[in-house]
Amino acid sequence: IGSEVLMNEGEGALSQRFTAEKKSPRDFALWKASKGGEPAWDSPWGKGRPGWHIECSAMAAHVLGDTLDIHTGGQDLKFPHHDNEMAQSCAFFSNPKEKKFHQQWVNYWLHYIQMSHDNKQKKKAGHLHIHGLKMSKSLKNFVTIREALEMSTARQIRLLFVLQSWHGSMDYSDGCIDEAKQKEHELTEFFLLVNALNRQFNAPNVLAATNYTPNDADNAFNQKIMSRQIEVDEALRDNFDYPRAMKSLMELMGDCHAYLKKVSRPHVLLLNKVAEYINEMLKIFGITRKHDSHFLGNEQAAKEAFLRPVLDVVTQYRHEIVSLFRKKADPSKYEQVVKNFNQTIVQLDVEEKEHSTGPYHETYKELKQVLFNFHKRIQKLHAENLTSQVVQATDALRDEILPHVGVKLEDTEKHLGGSVWKLYDRTYLLNYMKEANEQQRVTEVKNKIEQDTKDLDAWLRKAQSPKDLFSSEEYTKKYSRFDEHGFPTHDINNQELSKSQIKKLRKVLHFFLVFYIHVPNTLKKAWSDQETAHKKYLEKTAQNPNFLDELKSELEKKQNQLKALLSR
Repeated sequence: IGSEVLMNEGEGALSQRFTAEKKSPRDFALWKASKGGEPAWDSPWGKGRPGWHIECSAMAAHVLGDTLDIHTGGQDLKFPHHDNEMAQSCAFFSNPKEKKFHQQWVNYWLHYIQMSHDNKQKKKAGHLHIHGLKMSKSLKNFVTIREALEMSTARQIRLLFVLQSWHGSMDYSDGCIDEAKQKEHELTEFFLLVNALNRQFNAPNVLAATNYTPNDADNAFNQKIMSRQIEVDEALRDNFDYPRAMKSLMELMGDCHAYLKKVSRPHVLLLNKVAEYINEMLKIFGITRKHDSHFLGNEQAAKEAFLRPVLDVVTQYRHEIVSLFRKKADPSKYEQVVKNFNQTIVQLDVEEKEHSTGPYHETYKELKQVLFNFHKRIQKLHAENLTSQVVQATDALRDEILPHVGVKLEDTEKHLGGSVWKLYDRTYLLNYMKEANEQQRVTEVKNKIEQDTKDLDAWLRKAQSPKDLFSSEEYTKKYSRFDEHGFPTHDINNQELSKSQIKKLRKVLHFFLVFYIHVPNTLKKAWSDQETAHKKYLEKTAQNPNFLDELKSELEKKQNQLKALLSR
């Protein structure tokens, strides 16, 4: 039956204004008069709008039909909102003429509850948080779906949700979005790599000539695959623990990379087993778009097949030139490679008719032009006896030219072919490379700041003479005479210090050397080491009296540079 307070809260002011018109205190509004600025529709009762509860039932039924398997929501919606949804929907979908009485609308209700740190007290949870604070219009702390889609793709937002617990507080923040984007990229890279290895090892002529008897590494990898599948199954059976399930899927991709490093020739069927399993789970999780059969999209396979003839040539041509350069091959070897690929390019022209139409024809033409320009560049370098410069041409092809056509060339281990191509959406690839370069620049500047800070701290410690400790006013007020090392020997009354007093002062000095100047050792050795370090400081100062100021200025420049990079 529930609480009258909660019922009143669920209906707002309506519960007080129209109590007399209700047949039962449990009745709730199906239709409300619209206030100024609210949406309104014509009805037998005048301009109005649906009540809160009927609005949700109508939307759910419109999308999902007359039966929902699972309906979720926060604990604070359990009563009266979900009770009212259930009452009106069961009544609406019941049909006595067809002997459907009290038709069940939802099979399972799941409500978000978060336990306190001692697991004794339940707290309302399951809310979406924006940068750590509960999303709320009153706090002006909310993001609309349209705004979210301007900053991220729909798939990235889905990944953001599946990487967090369904029954706990969910955070929408820059860090969480970045994590979702990184996971999306890792998944994309994995599937594109599997596609590349299929082109390399799954061609009919390769399969026919290859002995695919599983070895120990293959068997161990297959066991690892099944182990990860069990982990995913157990995670989903444990209160739909999606983050743990996703963690196992990502680790399975890592297992693939480890397997590829171990074997001389990968068992491509095992790689496909992993890729198909991960793809199927992503479809179940709703990460893959509803009408797509694959994470990469329905068009990816057709696009790769259409562009493969020219991309295979570009990749192989560059790989052979790079190999010759690394081997410091004789110039005559370059001549032979150029001659061979000249014939290959001519053959591509002969087969041009097969690629003269279709949705990817323009991209094919762009890639052919890229290949032709690269070929001319290598010919020119060879003719001018400048083969030492071919590496600049191959790097430019990989890092600057092909990304603008949506192609990523990746150097691999020799047993995986030496080089593979991956086909991306060109805008995505260029943006990702730009962000990666900026992040690399940030990392480089951070590393330089860290090193400069260490260098400055080291010189500041060297600037401290062991004699400096007792030369301060704190000690000159207490002691009247000091030895050649600056150590106190007599008190302010010119009385020689006792052994116990000297022992205490030695402890003070040792503490100063170890904890403030970071010279860990016995007192005698620490004193000697610090004296040596201080001499180096004095020598450096004699050479350049302003060197410490210059170090500080350089450090400040790098810190400002980092701020500028992070503010972009």
